[in-house]
Amino acid sequence: MKVCRSIVIFILFAAVSFTLPSMTSAANPECESTTGTTIQLFDHNNTLMETSTLAPNSTTSSVRAAFNHAILSVSKFPKDGETGKRGTVLLSKGNFTASAFIVMKSGVTLEGTVENGKTVTTICTESRSDPVTIKIMESHMGIKNLILDGKRKTEDAITGEPRKYYASRHRGIQITAIDQTKSTDDLVSDYPTNDKDGDAKRLKNITIEDVQITGYEGYGIYLEHVDGVTIKGSDPISKKSMNITDIGYAGIGGVSANNVTIKHATVSDL
Repeated sequence: MKVCRSIVIFILFAAVSFTLPSMTSAANPECESTTGTTIQLFDHNNTLMETSTLAPNSTTSSVRAAFNHAILSVSKFPKDGETGKRGTVLLSKGNFTASAFIVMKSGVTLEGTVENGKTVTTICTESRSDPVTIKIMESHMGIKNLILDGKRKTEDAITGEPRKYYASRHRGIQITAIDQTKSTDDLVSDYPTNDKDGDAKRLKNITIEDVQITGYEGYGIYLEHVDGVTIKGSDPISKKSMNITDIGYAGIGGVSANNVTIKHATVSDL
C-alpha cells in the first residue's frame, strides 16, 4: 500500500484482520521489572564502540535516561557519506521497563535482539497521560526488531468495570517534528502552507521494520507532516513480525503524510 501526495490523509490500516477489543474484568496489567541488561553501541561499519549494563533494580526513569544517552551518543558518531547512517543502539534480550519519551536522533537505528527468528526484546511503558513510547522528531533513522507494550487500560479506574478506553496521545511511535502542544494558529509561521516551504520541513527517510506494537489507547504509529516513511515486516506470509494489536483507535494513522509505504503488516483488535 502506498500513500502519495496529499494535503491531509488519515490511515486506518487493517490489512488482514479487524476485530473488536477483548474486554475483561481482570486488573489492568502492569509492566514487568526490567530484565534486559545491556545496551550496545555500534558505528555505521557495525563496529562495537561501547557496552553499558543496566543495574538489576533500574527505575523506569533511569532506563529511559540510559536509552536517550545511548541514542545521543550514537548520533555523534561519524556519518556514512552515502547512507547518512551513524550507527545502531542494540538492546539485549529481555524486558526494558522505561518511562515514556525515548527520543530518536538522525542517523541512528534502535534495534532489539532476535533469537531463532523471533524478537526477544520488549520495551514496556505504563499507561499515563500523554505517554508516547518512542518519539521521532528528525529525519533519517530506523526502528527494528522490537516489541512495544503500552499496557492499554481496559477498566474504568473508579468502578473497575470493563470499558472501551481511548486517549489520542497514547502512542507507540510518534513521527512528527510538530509541537503537539501548540494550536494550529501558532504553528502556521513554523510550518507554512506553501508546499515548497512546508515540504522542506517534513520528516523523511524513516523505516520501522519488524516492530510489534500492542496495548496503546490512541495509535500504534502516528504520522504527521512526513514524506517518505516505510513500515514493513520481513514475514510476507503470516505477517507476525510486524503486528499492531489491541489499540484504542488506529493501528497506523496521521495527517499530511506523503509517500508512506506499508507492507507485510497486520493490524487487529482495534
